[in-house]
Amino acid sequence: ERVGELDLGDVVAISPPIKDPISFFSQFSFAILPSIVEETFGRTLVEAISAGIPIFARDMGMVSQLLFPERDKLVYKTEDELAVLVAKYVKEKSFVNIPSLQNHIWETFSTDKQIERIRMVLMGH
Repeated sequence: ERVGELDLGDVVAISPPIKDPISFFSQFSFAILPSIVEETFGRTLVEAISAGIPIFARDMGMVSQLLFPERDKLVYKTEDELAVLVAKYVKEKSFVNIPSLQNHIWETFSTDKQIERIRMVLMGH
C-alpha cells in the first residue's frame, strides 16, 4: 500500500516468497539491507553476494563480519553514508570487489566450516 501512496510502483517491487534467491537477486544491480535490529547471520547478504551483486547493509550485528573484505564500501550507519556508497558504485561498478566477497563468504561461512566450529564448541576446544 505504502509503495502506491508514495508513487514508487515503477521503482519498487514487492514479491511473494522466493524459491531460488540466486536467480531472484541476479535480476538487480545491487541490493540494500536496511536493518533496524541486530542481524545475527544475514542470509540475505549471503544470497545476494552468491548471486554476484553487492548488498549495502546497515552496520548492525554480524553485517561487518559477513562483508569484511569490502566492509568500507558496503556497510553504512546513516542514510547519507548509504547514498554516497551507492553513488560511488553506480558510477564505477568495480568499486566493489564481488569475487573477494564471494570467496570470503564461501571460505568462512560454508556449511562445513560452520559444522566444524559447532563441533569445536561442543567438544570444548
